Amino acid sequence: MGLSDSDGTTLKVLKVGALARPARAGRRKLIQQLVAAGHGSAATVASAALGIFAVLISLTPLGAMTAQYGTRGGWAILVNALTQGWRLVVITFAAFMGGGTEDPRWPIARWLLWSTLPVFCLQQMVLVFVLHFSWNREGAALFFSAWLAVLVGLQLVASTPERLHMALRRLRERDILPESVAAGDGIERDLERIGHRWSLVGGLIMPPAVLLVEGIVSALADWRRWLVSPSGAYLIFNIIASLAVGAWLGRMAGYGRLGHVLAKRELKLRVVPGHPDGAGGLRPIGAFYLYQSLMASLPAIFLIPWAFLFWLWHAPQALEGYLGLLALAILVEVLVFGFPMLSLHASMREQKKAFLAEADRLSRQFEAAQARLKMTRHEERDAVKLQLADLVERSQTLEKVPTWPMDQSIRRRITLQNIALLLPLAGSLVALLKRLG
Repeated sequence: MGLSDSDGTTLKVLKVGALARPARAGRRKLIQQLVAAGHGSAATVASAALGIFAVLISLTPLGAMTAQYGTRGGWAILVNALTQGWRLVVITFAAFMGGGTEDPRWPIARWLLWSTLPVFCLQQMVLVFVLHFSWNREGAALFFSAWLAVLVGLQLVASTPERLHMALRRLRERDILPESVAAGDGIERDLERIGHRWSLVGGLIMPPAVLLVEGIVSALADWRRWLVSPSGAYLIFNIIASLAVGAWLGRMAGYGRLGHVLAKRELKLRVVPGHPDGAGGLRPIGAFYLYQSLMASLPAIFLIPWAFLFWLWHAPQALEGYLGLLALAILVEVLVFGFPMLSLHASMREQKKAFLAEADRLSRQFEAAQARLKMTRHEERDAVKLQLADLVERSQTLEKVPTWPMDQSIRRRITLQNIALLLPLAGSLVALLKRLG
């Protein structure tokens, strides 16, 4: 049978398309390699550029301070400018790095991040003891505690990609996730792609929220003054730091889309009745999302004590801002823990319906075995009793199949964590409403 012209044209198009796909894949791979190769250089250049800019604008009062305090004033301003620049260099590099503990640059970024604490202490000492500035203890404590929370959070969340990989690998090894290694890697790639998109969203949302709470947004109308004064370095530092935090929170929220990825691939995690981990074999993924929840609660752990202090100090405006950030922090925790738990719970609950139907069938077998036991001769009764015991054990196992990927220890920890977060928020809201009323 001969081919028509249209059939021949179709075959040619298919052949060209088949040849073009490897070419496109090769170009994408080359682009990815170029981006990866240039990532470190871009991080270094951007960090250095912003650091130099911060130093320059922090040096603007050098002449005035030298005229007022002499040489020590000039040295103090220089130290202050260098510390501002150093902090901005470090947080910019960390924000660009963002690859997690498997990134070869992570140990360097970790040490650089922690070096900012003694640098901040040096800055405060110079301003107080050299220039005899009045020390704003509350402001210094607020910045120190906030930056400490950022450092701890950035160090801990950097391991989340590796923890996700380990959790999914354990599920595959248990045959809870009935997928090949290649397909399992595809699930991880999907989650990484979603996490990257969500990190962009988080990075865009967090800086305006932080600047709004600090009352900086209204002052940005005179943006030229900010760019030529020492306050500009503080502004840029806040933007970059909040961008880095928001990006990581968004990435963790993206990792919570596991149920969506599985549904898209028409897969579901298999529940194993009576599994020794107490969660139907799904404890690894439950433990991963518990870790994410703990990391997402770090902002709330910082915000709650300061909201309480603002309430004691009768600072309703600051209290309102921090309560707004606390509500945002709780929303992020819901995204990184609540939504994935609900999606996995729905899948496990559907599977339990099948297990309960099987338990009902076993119930009928149990009744038949009991009736047979009454008519069984003495020498055969042991075998029937053993069958009854097996039916009882199997039925109880099916009845107790969990519908959440959590054992008792995870449930207890997440309950205590949520109580610790929600009670202060409820109390602060009541106090704020009374004050405003």
